Amino acid sequence: MLTDLLSDKATEKIVEALVEEVHRVGKVEARKSEKRFLKVKEAHQYLNIGDETFRKLREAGEIKPITIPGTSLERFDRKELDKFMEQNQL
Repeated sequence: MLTDLLSDKATEKIVEALVEEVHRVGKVEARKSEKRFLKVKEAHQYLNIGDETFRKLREAGEIKPITIPGTSLERFDRKELDKFMEQNQL
């Protein structure tokens, strides 16, 4: 068996890495099934950051809303938030 060839520490590290990857893939799959455009509160909760931090990122242009045509309503594209998370390792 493969575990017989590896030390306990190496096996433990492999198992930890696999568990982390399963969690990451699970989060990605869960996101795919959710709605695409989010309100402000939903967006900062999705990023798991506070509303003040979200506001500062928005003011700095790090996170940009989309205005719904013909309205003054703004939403945040989940795909753009995913890119932001990947770039900033959130």
